[in-house]
Amino acid sequence: MYTVRDFSRLRHFSVIIWDIDGTVTDRQGEINPEVAIKIINLGLSGIYHLFITGRDANWIIRNVIEPMKKFYGFPRMHDNMIFFAEVGCVILTVEADGKIKKQIHPDVENHPLRTNQREIREFLKTLPYNPEELSKLREGEIVDQVKFEVIYDADKVGWVVPRHKPKPEFPYHIWSIYKEVFATFENLRDASGTPLYFDQSSWAARLKQIIEERGFANEIDVEIVSTALNIVPKINGTRLGKSWAAGSALLYLWEKLGKSFTLDEIVNRTIAFGDGKADFDFTIPYFEPKIKETLERKNIPLVFVGEDEDLPDDENLLQNIIISATGGGELLCVRKKQIIELNPKKGALVTSAVLDFLKQWEYFRSF
Repeated sequence: MYTVRDFSRLRHFSVIIWDIDGTVTDRQGEINPEVAIKIINLGLSGIYHLFITGRDANWIIRNVIEPMKKFYGFPRMHDNMIFFAEVGCVILTVEADGKIKKQIHPDVENHPLRTNQREIREFLKTLPYNPEELSKLREGEIVDQVKFEVIYDADKVGWVVPRHKPKPEFPYHIWSIYKEVFATFENLRDASGTPLYFDQSSWAARLKQIIEERGFANEIDVEIVSTALNIVPKINGTRLGKSWAAGSALLYLWEKLGKSFTLDEIVNRTIAFGDGKADFDFTIPYFEPKIKETLERKNIPLVFVGEDEDLPDDENLLQNIIISATGGGELLCVRKKQIIELNPKKGALVTSAVLDFLKQWEYFRSF
């Protein structure tokens, strides 16, 4: 199911940086219960969990935080979890009473994309389908297919579109109404939640051109992800990503711990879990030069639970893998569907097994 690539690099870990979607979630997109209880148990023993995703805060609350609240022990370890939505731009913490506190990262609080400078955010909304201008499909509603069509967003919410309405410039995308700092053109989906898959390079190029024409080339960039086009803030000309998010998350934790340890100690005792190319950015957390030069350790080891096709081409990044999934799978009987399907050995299945291994051999230790 997994292989340890280099035992000599295993050490005591006190912090885990988590990718969420595909790494700790099940097929329905909700956190895997088996992984959830293991994360909670580690939190009870003093391990800190930093969850980083490009998804919006509402998605994290619905698919991760609320399901985890149901587990015994969660109220006693809530302080050991911090969630970073929109790749670190939106920070979520859970209070002792279960309430969720949200804050915008100070570095992006006044970014043009967030503050709608020169109406850029409002203009971007006009390019794909905009749910704010559509009717939401009600449960059980039957739509006249001659006069209307129904399109679906990433949350499986249906939106009714009059057929006489002119198609937008980006007719295969829908605006995400939940992003607060980023902006996202999601691929349209069918009623089951399956997205349209197509080559997005030409659409990304067109969107980038539009942003440049509006005068935001130095503040905003476009990123292609598997089922969306992300419109991403730039800071000092650099596009924000999971490297920046990892560095920001570690700095946040350092502050939270009252700087009672050096940042170098925290980096040295951190491990990351991920399943895609972008997650390799966790292994090279971004810090400002004046901070980076004080660090002895610059890289973070990665547990990779994805498939070989999801590996990056960069050999230097590949060297940061410490444990990886071996691929393959097993046949699984799904009684409700009366079918037999392949259960691939990746994602949460491998994550759960690796957590068992690391805990059994006492590689987890609190500060």
